[in-house]
Parts: sequence; C-alpha cells; structure tokens
Amino acid sequence: MSKPRIHCKGIDPRAARSSGFTLVELVITVALAAIILSAAVPSFRDLVQNNRITAQVNEFVTALNVARSEAVKRGATLRVTALDGSDASNEFGMGWRVWFDADGDNTFDAGEELRESAALTGGATLDSVSVPAVTELQYLASGLLNIGAATTFELRIPECRGNQARDVTILPTGRATITSIACA
Repeated sequence: MSKPRIHCKGIDPRAARSSGFTLVELVITVALAAIILSAAVPSFRDLVQNNRITAQVNEFVTALNVARSEAVKRGATLRVTALDGSDASNEFGMGWRVWFDADGDNTFDAGEELRESAALTGGATLDSVSVPAVTELQYLASGLLNIGAATTFELRIPECRGNQARDVTILPTGRATITSIACA
C-alpha cells in the first residue's frame, strides 16, 4: 500500500520543488556587487590613509605637548629626540623619545625617558624642513623652545591623495600647530 500524497491547499507541487537562482540572475547579482565594490574600495582606502596620518601626527604633537608641560612642571629642560637621526630624509620617522637629562651629561641614559614612540608605519616619513635638519628639540623650564624661529616638520605618506599630508609647525613659544597640506 502506497502512502497518499498530501498537498497543501493552494500550492502547486511543481513550484515547491523549484528553488534557487537562474544563471542570468546570478550574473546580474555578481555584476552589481562588482560595480558597488569598485566604488567603495578606493573610498575605504582613503579613509584608512586619513586615519593613519591623523593618528601619527597626533602622536607626535602629543609627545611635544608632554615635553613642554613636563619642562614647566619640573622647572628643567626636557628633550624630544629622534631615535635615529642618521636618515637625513626621515629624522623623526624612526621614532622619538621624550626624556629628562637627570644627571646633566647631555646624553640619554637608561631610565631618563618619559615617553618613547616607535617608528611610523605604512612608509610614512616625518622630517624637519629646517637647515640643518632638527633631530632634537629642547623645551626650557619656561615652556619655550631653545630656538629663535619656528620649526616645521613634514609628515608624508606614500601614495598620498587629496589633503593627506600634514605639516607640524612649532613656534619658539613651544606651541605646535597642525596644517593639512595638499599632496604634491
């Protein structure tokens, strides 16, 4: 004895068996996805680049502000020094150190650092446009820099687009300002 077939009322049994996409529907969906992604990927890349350069410039300016405020607080000179100033085209790109010369020997000794930053990521460069290039800044106890004129540092990234370049200008008063610069 065979089992009777039970059908839901109003549903065609042939329609219940066919499901899925046709080849034409799949091709159209993939084409639309490709068009949408081709527009979204460059925008996402710009977003990542903008966030990276903003974070890097903010980290540098924060180090300068820490050095300035600590110099005033301690009533002594604090220094911001490039970790590897040997590369004339990327003085501070290899990182920097904020330190206090506790023993007065004008050289960095273990335990004198207040803050240290690692090298910039993504091929970014941070270099002084002063001649000669600046590899150390000294904040005096008054919060002023030991320089007579403003000093500018250029932060650049590879494949820069739009206004992704940044300049950091440090005035003799010790105050740092950030300027967005159009990529060359």
